[in-house]
Amino acid sequence: MTAALGVPGMACKAKPAVATILVLLAAGLASACSTSPVAPVDPAQVMQKFGFLRDGATTRQEVVDRMGAPHATYEKNSMVTYVVFGNELGNFNVGIPPSRGSSRGEYTLVLVFDARDVLNKHSLVFKK
Repeated sequence: MTAALGVPGMACKAKPAVATILVLLAAGLASACSTSPVAPVDPAQVMQKFGFLRDGATTRQEVVDRMGAPHATYEKNSMVTYVVFGNELGNFNVGIPPSRGSSRGEYTLVLVFDARDVLNKHSLVFKK
């Protein structure tokens, strides 16, 4: 049985695995620190800084060109994460903590790429 990737004419057996990986990653982040549960971020906030991320279109090279090397990689580099910080103005900075006292929190940007290095799915998760 195959599941569509969201790209017309494309099918892949790996999509259920990708969803499972994202759920496990979110659960792992939540359990890594009992005082820091995770929550998805409003898509409008994500678009503000990361509007260039388009599932089925953005390549891994485009991401690296705009954001640099990822903080961590998983699943043979098919999944990468970036540490993102929010400031009191609602802006996001990749890997650069805001000045003391102006932080709105730490986020994790999770990106999953397919075998062609095209973005399959992405999510920004807030660590409460």
